[in-house]
Amino acid sequence: MKTILHYRNSKIIHIAFISILTFLLIIPFYKKAYHIDDPLFIWTVQHILENPIDFFGFSVNWYDYSMPMSQVMQNPPFFCYFLALIQTFFDSSETTLHLVLIIPAILSNIGTYLLASKYSKRPIFAAVFSLLTPVFLISSTTLMCDVLMLAFWNWAIIFWISGFNNDNSIKLIISVLLISLCFLTKYFGISLVPLLIVYSYFAKKKVSYKFLFFLLPIAVIILYQIVTFRLYHENLFLNAANYALDFGDFANETIYKNIFIGIAYMGGCFATLLFFIPLIMKRKSIVFYIFIYVFIVIVSILFLKRLNFFLVSNVDGPKMLYILELSLFTIIGVIIVHLSVVDFWQSKSSFSLLLLLWIIGTLVFSIIINWCTNGRSFLPMLPALAIIISRKISKIDQLTRATQIWCIALSFILSAVLSILVTISDYNLANINRQVAHDIVREYKNATRTIWFQGHWGFQYYMEEYGAKSVDIPSMLIAPNDILIIPLNNTSTRFIRARELHFIKKIEKKSLLWISTMNVRSGAGFYSSLTGPLPFVFGNIHPEEYLVYTTNCPIRFIAVGR
Repeated sequence: MKTILHYRNSKIIHIAFISILTFLLIIPFYKKAYHIDDPLFIWTVQHILENPIDFFGFSVNWYDYSMPMSQVMQNPPFFCYFLALIQTFFDSSETTLHLVLIIPAILSNIGTYLLASKYSKRPIFAAVFSLLTPVFLISSTTLMCDVLMLAFWNWAIIFWISGFNNDNSIKLIISVLLISLCFLTKYFGISLVPLLIVYSYFAKKKVSYKFLFFLLPIAVIILYQIVTFRLYHENLFLNAANYALDFGDFANETIYKNIFIGIAYMGGCFATLLFFIPLIMKRKSIVFYIFIYVFIVIVSILFLKRLNFFLVSNVDGPKMLYILELSLFTIIGVIIVHLSVVDFWQSKSSFSLLLLLWIIGTLVFSIIINWCTNGRSFLPMLPALAIIISRKISKIDQLTRATQIWCIALSFILSAVLSILVTISDYNLANINRQVAHDIVREYKNATRTIWFQGHWGFQYYMEEYGAKSVDIPSMLIAPNDILIIPLNNTSTRFIRARELHFIKKIEKKSLLWISTMNVRSGAGFYSSLTGPLPFVFGNIHPEEYLVYTTNCPIRFIAVGR
């Protein structure tokens, strides 16, 4: 009885610790401006508050011309309803939304801990490792649907495993309800169905009647398709899949380069794994990967010229620091796959198979199926990787206990430093766009002219909030003496013939000088590999630049792209 009470007390203490640590690490970013795709969710929330049934029934200019939101938004609406519920009881400021969305982040990490507690001697390590990764901290400071989906994902697996192994129908029902919510939060959530079917079959070596519970999320998909088709005359779920395939081809050069980018991207998202490699891998393996690292560096210097739209080598020669980072992230990505395969090979358990398929499935989706590689698409594999790392740490036996504690503590401290710095960089970038939008409109707005701007993301939201107008190619007319703003580190920016414009000035704003998560000239693209083939980069980061023009004559059409 004392042992049981001690176990329960320690679990409560661990959960409290995880909750407090998650809160303390995310709360400093509660004033982050709307960033990247945040406006799509915010505009949908605003529409839902006016018309709760017709959630995507409005138009938005997101690609330089007005389109139905049902064609622009590639995520289902549950997260937007969640935010609308928050705004019903509280105000609609960025601050309020960021504070409330700490809750899904906490629930996600608690879910990782509880899932690891049955399969690792040190489940607390899994939760802390998960928290202290760049991909989790950055995602937790956005107003997008990914962290809420991850929370549903973790808890769905917890309830399914417990209900399946203990013949508990109530837990199985809760699990499939959570899977349904996971799907309605982000379409990727439905991949839980095949994942758990394979796990369950491998666990019992037979087809079980319990698989019938998965008919509920399948029914939800069918109902969702029917409802959205009646509302918008489109199958939104199938449209999202087609969008991924169509735009995925846009980035493709060769499948080999895409795999290379995807592996490197994954390594960057979980770059903090680097600090644990000396603890969890044998010396021979470390030496082997050092040789592979050197080989990748040499091959990249000699043969690699371009990845997507970013020049890895130019007329001045190879960009050495970038190649070193690219090669390091690639090695970390390969090690992630290596660890998941070894974990399954050593135990050959149904849970290890679950972890392996969880990681490989997410990797394949992110590289091959998704419209572009981005940090958000790798987030779902985080709990699986964290559990594998915690299992590896628990098996350390070549060091004394005191040395183990110091080495593990140092690894987590370094992880925290790296992840916080990367998140600060993303935070500053978002706030720079908000501040520049405010300053531009305040300086140039008057009753006799219009301020136009190119670019989208958070910059668009604030420019429109402050009274500027987004360029809309089919219907726009930029009159003489109007103001035009072109943000260079943005999307859908197009240049105009010089004779039609008079250059006023260039605004430059610097974030952290030596790190960036989204910079087209530096090759950083956490939110899209089309911006840069790595999720973040170190080095001499180019500042945020905004060109300010006044028009010399009427302009009806902006010439072809960047």
